[in-house]
Amino acid sequence: MFEIDKILKTIAECIQTNSYQEIETERLELKDLSTNENWDELYKTICAFLNTSGGIVIIGIKDKGNIKDKSQRHYQFKGFNYDLEPKVKEISKKFTDKNVNPLDLSIYFPTPELKDFAIGKILVLYVEELPQEDKFVFYQGKAYKRNITGDHTLTEDEIIAREQLKLDFIHAQELEIIPQIDLEVLDIDKLNQYILRINRNNQIEPLKADLSTARSFLERKSFVRENKPTLLGILVCGKFPFDYLGGRCGCSK
Repeated sequence: MFEIDKILKTIAECIQTNSYQEIETERLELKDLSTNENWDELYKTICAFLNTSGGIVIIGIKDKGNIKDKSQRHYQFKGFNYDLEPKVKEISKKFTDKNVNPLDLSIYFPTPELKDFAIGKILVLYVEELPQEDKFVFYQGKAYKRNITGDHTLTEDEIIAREQLKLDFIHAQELEIIPQIDLEVLDIDKLNQYILRINRNNQIEPLKADLSTARSFLERKSFVRENKPTLLGILVCGKFPFDYLGGRCGCSK
């Protein structure tokens, strides 16, 4: 959470000094939810985060001014209205698959954080990237992707290409479900060792307390599908992988 605190400090300094430093990125967005139109834009951004690389939304601070002229831009503190909390809790259910079937994506939304800012509060909303085989999701019939600081509609060709890629992911041997076993065969210590290794490449993935809190990460990495470990999951963080894999793995020597 240190990254967020640093960002909020930068925004606070900009407000205090009437200066401007751009902080929005491919994975960070500021939102003011005072109008229905703003809520619509929030849903598009979250859809784009889910379909791209995940991200963070700071609710309660507005980036105002001419988007092309930084000298005319500034941050305005709007604050988070507690009356919006029930609506925030329903965000994970606003999206559908391409056939307009409703989805519950709550496991990809870690617990939001209320933080002190200026004379009030802001809300920090975390959104995780969907597993490759679950992309894309749609909002009001359109799928969005994140490109730099903007949310863009995916083309029909991109959606078709992803559907083919999804089939390739599902049928890949490493992503094959091991049906006769449950998640308890996965070792949380081995999983955390894997996370420490990937964090060496400047990723910021928190360690997991248990398999329940690791669920969205396991699915995102395709270590788990349909609540069952995959061959890949067993190889990376299984307690006794060769007890379950038998002749499936060609690296038994």
